[in-house]
Amino acid sequence: MNQRETETESVFLSRLEDLADRSRRDCSPYCTMFLDEMQCAAATAFLKRQADVAFFFWGGYEQAERKCCCLYPDFLEPDTAWVSCKCVTVHYSNLQTLEHRDFLGAALGCGLKRETIGDILIEKGMAQLWATNAAAALLVQSLEKVGRGNVRCVDTEPFSIVPVRKRLEHHGTVASLRCDAIAALVTRQSREKTVRMIQQGNMERSGHTVLHPSEHMQTGDIFVIRGSGKFQLISVSEPSKKGRLHVFIEQYK
Repeated sequence: MNQRETETESVFLSRLEDLADRSRRDCSPYCTMFLDEMQCAAATAFLKRQADVAFFFWGGYEQAERKCCCLYPDFLEPDTAWVSCKCVTVHYSNLQTLEHRDFLGAALGCGLKRETIGDILIEKGMAQLWATNAAAALLVQSLEKVGRGNVRCVDTEPFSIVPVRKRLEHHGTVASLRCDAIAALVTRQSREKTVRMIQQGNMERSGHTVLHPSEHMQTGDIFVIRGSGKFQLISVSEPSKKGRLHVFIEQYK
């Protein structure tokens, strides 16, 4: 992990620790902005070690990928209403072909920061995105164009777009859950090449740069291999008679 990554992680964890302290002190819930899946994994590992504080993630709907982390005293019952986010519906012409980057770029062009925007889902003529309450109000007031076309934004319509998981599947067997073995499977390269790739700092797992090829992965881990993509280890079978493990991995498209 380079110095910049170390400093970024340190700031992120310091903010989480501050929210945990405030939650204990005030006996109230506190939430982060939207986190990506790597940050969610890092937050989970950190908050599991915090006493007297529970937490959950919510991004507006069950299958959300970008989510806010809500920390609360462990004697309370969790409530997603604590997370201040809203669904913004953007209507546009059916003649336009717009993509995720078009809507994200337009939102950021309104002066918003990335962490104020959650998932963006698109269907013909309509997109729905999740945003913090303040960001949602700004989008409704300010967002008038996406791409080259005019749009109409409202925050009064229910969330209705069915999310579609667009991921590639990888199946195979490995001798162990070492990072070099998993990387070799998804990249279809030799273990020797993936060892060198990891030693050069080109693999991240749960928000951290993998430092040692022998580091072991766990079910649910999200990892990124530079030049190959982003993946998630979905499931691992029981060892076969020969001691090998069958793994199911999804690759983000």
